[in-house]
Amino acid sequence: MDELNHSLEAEDILNLFYQSDYIVYVEGQDDICFWEKILKETTDLKFEVQDVGGSTQLLNYMNAIIENDLKVIVACDSDLTFFDGEQKVHSRILRTYGYAIENTYISHSSIKLIIKSIAKLKAQQADFLPVAEWLDDLANKTRELIQLDIFNQINKCGISVVGDNATRFMKNANSCVLCEEKIGVFIDQIKASLPGYNSEETASQIASRGLSHISWLRGHFLFSAVAKFISTQASRFGKKPSISNESLYSNFMSLFENDFNGMHREYEYYHSITNSAQL
Repeated sequence: MDELNHSLEAEDILNLFYQSDYIVYVEGQDDICFWEKILKETTDLKFEVQDVGGSTQLLNYMNAIIENDLKVIVACDSDLTFFDGEQKVHSRILRTYGYAIENTYISHSSIKLIIKSIAKLKAQQADFLPVAEWLDDLANKTRELIQLDIFNQINKCGISVVGDNATRFMKNANSCVLCEEKIGVFIDQIKASLPGYNSEETASQIASRGLSHISWLRGHFLFSAVAKFISTQASRFGKKPSISNESLYSNFMSLFENDFNGMHREYEYYHSITNSAQL
């Protein structure tokens, strides 16, 4: 507890100050809007969401919850510790449905709507955008990479597999299409550093967890690939968008805030974990 900025008593004071039932700690500023929306839609309790500025600080709060019964909540990415048996587990440690928040707030419909807005398309034009086809291609071509990433995590091989940027695997710098040849060459290069890897066994481990492969694609990698796709699709209609990652994130989050409700594909999962945290 010495590493924390607040003592157990101070946390109680914070709750009173913010007139909240719980203080919810997240890793960074990008996580605040996401978890505020999740909590608002899935529980009637009052929450104050604050970022702690890094994973180390967040880990301190997780340990304090488990070891000292600190009455706060941590909300964070599931990431690949979901598979290695070392993930911190407690009802007041909330995890994303897939790898990260990007895997939840990025969707077929949000991608289409952002392209429609940027390229100023008619609804009929937007309906013909190849979003589903591109997402299927992304899922198919990253399948082995995701499996290797998970195997690497489980066995502590220390290899950088997927990374945070998809550009190195694209057909060229201006393309949004992943290159099977580049991915294949990369996989052949790293397999020697991942002894014992068996594709079928790893695929079975993923399937046993009940989620699809693409749910475990690293969030930053997914975001970078989607950004490429949005840019290239807008260019097809004569637009040369210069949209920053911050602006793109804001677009996605605005759409997510409108879209996340009882009908959302992951609503029941988030409803379950936020209500379990109240016990």
